[in-house]
Amino acid sequence: MPVLGASAKIVISSMQIRQSNRNQRSLMQQGRSARNVELLSRLSDPRISDVISRAANGETLTDQDCFVLYSYMASVFWSYEDCFFQFHLGMLDPKSWASNGTILRRLLNTLRQYIAEEREALQRSQDVKP
Repeated sequence: MPVLGASAKIVISSMQIRQSNRNQRSLMQQGRSARNVELLSRLSDPRISDVISRAANGETLTDQDCFVLYSYMASVFWSYEDCFFQFHLGMLDPKSWASNGTILRRLLNTLRQYIAEEREALQRSQDVKP
């Protein structure tokens, strides 16, 4: 009888650990969702949306504009960095990480394009001799 009782405790403990793990993952997913919603809602700030729009259109940005863009982009990258670490620690499932990877690749491609256009514009301005 003691063996049966011990076996039952092990089974119950295993079920509790599994449920606790599910709850923890759920809370982490809610945290990631809340963070993403916060980042997206910041785009409704007229200053941020104006700077991002002008950067996306290849317009020249002031130093203050660059700081606004940098600050927003840094918060986005830190969010993805957190997801990266969670994935590598086994706390984020592969499908969620794959989705984040797709979004991050698009974001980086847009950023690369913007940087290339800015470099070209800078080069053209330097090629013009007074």
